[in-house]
Amino acid sequence: MDMIFHHGPMDRNAIIAFGQERGISLPEFYVALMEKYNGAQFTKDTFKFVIDGKEDCLSFGFCGYGEWPVSDIIDKFQDIEFVYLEKYMVFGVTGAGDYLAFVPEGDPPENHVKLLIHDDSEEGPHGDQMRIVDVARNFDEFLAGLFEWED
Repeated sequence: MDMIFHHGPMDRNAIIAFGQERGISLPEFYVALMEKYNGAQFTKDTFKFVIDGKEDCLSFGFCGYGEWPVSDIIDKFQDIEFVYLEKYMVFGVTGAGDYLAFVPEGDPPENHVKLLIHDDSEEGPHGDQMRIVDVARNFDEFLAGLFEWED
């Protein structure tokens, strides 16, 4: 995958531990990617999703592990207000300020990729919550759908 930038390597065990602290068993390819290219920004950085029956797309960058000069430090995007999911882990931030998260679903659980829309709400079990939109059934499907935006 062609990249615009990344923040160098990251300790594999720290990545895995970060997911485990949130109850998430991270996809192996995600761990390998962040281990080598922490906080990567791909040239193919745009994904499609469907909301209210209409297809839309957004660009994103991976959150990075560690401290400054890492941009979009992953720690600060966890436990977001008005997200009432039992388990989730934000791993990316879109150009619109929304969040991409791993959310375990199914039996056995698989990490679905969800879009958490920061400025749109829906009725949830605890009242208004951030709107949550399906993007992909797993990380491999998510990566396979990425494309480079062309004007």
